Amino acid sequence: MHLLSPSHPFAPNNQRRSASRPRRWFAPLGFALGLTAAARADTPPPAAGTTPVVMSPFEVAVDQDKGYQAADTVSAGDMATTLLKTPADISVLTRQFLDDISVNKLSDAYMWLPNTMIADPSPNSTSTTDTGSNYTIRGLPTSGNARNYFGNINTSLNAYNTERVEQVRGPDTILYGTSLAGGLINIITKRAEFRDFADVTAREDTYGTRVDAIDVNEMVGSDVAVRLNVVDQQLHTWIKSYYDNLDAADLTVTARPWEGFEMRFDGEMSYRNTADAAAPEGNIADDYSAWNRTTVVTAPLTAQEPAATGISRQTTSNSIYVASPAFGGTMQNINNLAVTLGSGITLAPISRAGIANFPSLPDRNFSGNQPSNFDIGNHYFNFQGVIDKTLSSGLAMELSGQFTGIRRDGPFQPLFGDARIDVNAILANGSPNPEFLQPFSDSTLQDYGHEEQDNVGLRFVTLYPITTRWFTQTIALVAQSALSDYDRETKIYGRLNNGNPDTTGNIVDFREYWNDPSAPMIYPTTDGAGGVFGFFPGSGFQQRTLLDSLQLGSVGYYFDHRLTLMGGLRRDVYDFSQSTDVITNGVITGHTPNPYSTSRNTASGGFTFFPVSWIGVYGDYSEGFNPNSISNPFLPGQEYQPSETSKVQSGGLRLNLFQGVLVGSIGYYKLQENNRVTSVSQSNINQIWTVLDLAQDEPNGGVGSFSDTYNYKGHGWEADLTANISNHLRIIANVALPTTETFNSDPGARAYLAANLPTWNAAIAANVLPNLATLESNLLTFENTVAAGGNGRPLNNTYKWQANLFGEYLFDSGFLKGFRLGGGLNFFGDRLIGNYNGLPYDYIYQNAYTIASLTAGYSFKVGKLPVDLQANISNLFDYSQPIFYNVAYAAATASSTSGVAYKNSYNYVQPTTLSVSLTLHF
Repeated sequence: MHLLSPSHPFAPNNQRRSASRPRRWFAPLGFALGLTAAARADTPPPAAGTTPVVMSPFEVAVDQDKGYQAADTVSAGDMATTLLKTPADISVLTRQFLDDISVNKLSDAYMWLPNTMIADPSPNSTSTTDTGSNYTIRGLPTSGNARNYFGNINTSLNAYNTERVEQVRGPDTILYGTSLAGGLINIITKRAEFRDFADVTAREDTYGTRVDAIDVNEMVGSDVAVRLNVVDQQLHTWIKSYYDNLDAADLTVTARPWEGFEMRFDGEMSYRNTADAAAPEGNIADDYSAWNRTTVVTAPLTAQEPAATGISRQTTSNSIYVASPAFGGTMQNINNLAVTLGSGITLAPISRAGIANFPSLPDRNFSGNQPSNFDIGNHYFNFQGVIDKTLSSGLAMELSGQFTGIRRDGPFQPLFGDARIDVNAILANGSPNPEFLQPFSDSTLQDYGHEEQDNVGLRFVTLYPITTRWFTQTIALVAQSALSDYDRETKIYGRLNNGNPDTTGNIVDFREYWNDPSAPMIYPTTDGAGGVFGFFPGSGFQQRTLLDSLQLGSVGYYFDHRLTLMGGLRRDVYDFSQSTDVITNGVITGHTPNPYSTSRNTASGGFTFFPVSWIGVYGDYSEGFNPNSISNPFLPGQEYQPSETSKVQSGGLRLNLFQGVLVGSIGYYKLQENNRVTSVSQSNINQIWTVLDLAQDEPNGGVGSFSDTYNYKGHGWEADLTANISNHLRIIANVALPTTETFNSDPGARAYLAANLPTWNAAIAANVLPNLATLESNLLTFENTVAAGGNGRPLNNTYKWQANLFGEYLFDSGFLKGFRLGGGLNFFGDRLIGNYNGLPYDYIYQNAYTIASLTAGYSFKVGKLPVDLQANISNLFDYSQPIFYNVAYAAATASSTSGVAYKNSYNYVQPTTLSVSLTLHF
């Protein structure tokens, strides 16, 4: 006799299944990934007169999610497994939760996941070991996004067609092959269901966001279902120049022509148009605090002005060109005119003690420049297909594949990252300057281009269960191949008939004045004096990667399914080739090939054990690897490592309290990753050898940057809980206490500094060089670069702690029947963002803060038509302080002292925003 009732989430499967439904075999390839705080829900009995639906053993049963509690996952292999019985660390945001927070962008949902931070949208790292990814997990770099368990999704995934968000904390090699220790986020898209329904949703908010979405599902006979999701989305924020417009459609088909056989198709096409050139509000640098507020220029300068004026004469051996709509569409040569100087620290509505005359932004509603014709266009299409077959013997097979295509055009750089004052009373042509004493921003355009990426994936899975009276053991074999082609071409705008266009004097500055920030960009083709202007090649490369893998895994259930043992082995072979354009005087003259290969064996294993039904323990071990592709050479003598390697152990308690009302985990993890490649500027080294008149000693031919490596490790506590309390109250709660630490950091730079420091110090001591100050300054900068990656130092952007809480209550009786009310809190602890100059262990933190939200909804009927009305308020208490992401040091000017550390790049939480949604259910 079993101790658990058939309806209990931990009851053995042979008791829980319908007599006409085959057993759902749980067979991940090993246990590599994680736990969601959820129990498997029971399959509802078929309606009278209908045939029970036979689910694929490889398909996630999202229809069994209840409230905020998810049911199955395949993130631990390629087969559906009960989450509480899956070792490792996975958390899930269900569709119900996404609806309750009224999510438009999935990145807005990520902040509710345990131990996760959305990184600075425009990183400006001052540390060689800054992670700089779109989001971090456990304070670590991540492997990006996956869609329906296929990786390499290099574009935004959308909320309109998302059924569930799964976060994997730790290496995901068993399922995805290449991986990083932080983990990844997998998006499960909506699938065609065997029922008829239609939902129409309209949403608007107080900043002009508008979302119109349609979700229609129809059965075609009894064996085929079709579902179409369409969205027209226009996102806006308090920054007036920001927009994110999306038009997309996703068609899915599910066919079950006979028992044990299933075919699925998912095809999405979209076009996204986004404002990409606007300088984020926390990245506009001060370039006029040194100006004395009195000196102006009324004629071309013949010599440099005194340093106390805070202005500099623009001069090069050739010319300096500026294009601006304020100049009537003409190209201006500003050679011998003036520019203001400043500290280089970002403008912010806070004190910048130590910098005299520091300009400040008026408030957080200020937006940087965004030309009306300067944006990114992104075409995206994704096609996935699956064929499943399950035989009566229990043998199951799946063949699945995907094709993803991305076409992206536009500026791949933010423009206008500085703030200056135009102190020139005349233009270069001698006419009066209509923008005299007006603030402006300018930048060169060196990263405008085109990207294409095509990903093809193919996967075959077969599994066979062995069943006895005492245990169930399933063996799985998986073979898969993933091919990715990526082409990138960028262009620079400059003068084409003046020697090499890629020189300081030939590259054009694009200028926008703040009194007309949306003025369209202009591209003059001549300056009227014989100059010819246009785009020329800036960079280009073509990459091809191929990952072939073979996996063997097994899962066993013992002692009436109280003990689960999982393990897996994987063999990967990775081939990479890159052809980089060789550009000479603005013309592509050749290509430099860079092929390499690597292979790796990885393993995973783990267990869950429930001595009683309401509490259990788990343990996990998982390995990962990620190939190292390098764009810059290593310093002489440093050995190249073909791949990063990682390993993670975790363990703790699994909770299933009050018969599944409250489920979750409390665990501890420990991890390590080795040989992560980073890029370090080499300009300081080259300057030192130039001062010594020993340019032949510049490493790697004097290139601009070199590659180096670092290792890191981490550990911490995590708790993740969800609760469905009767049918009235649902809650999610999680908390994390992460710790990170670097070691063996920048070994190439350290060795190079140690080897050459005696020579450099001897030159300084001799005190005979005419440019000795330049040598000393560059040596100090290089020493600070090495110090910033100090061994034992936590990774930047690691929180001391982080927590989330969200709940919603539904009234189902009385005069409030149909009404629901909820809200949440996001707690962000102190976060490391940098250190004081030359003191890598003297840390600077972003202060802790809390963000609150509120939701209310009402469901009712108009005639027989169900209607749902919902209101959401984000940033309820209007938290308005800047959120800083890094530290910068002031440059030496007439108004600032070199080396002072300031909290630098930042953004704001969007001010209090009301969003209203109306959904009609047909």
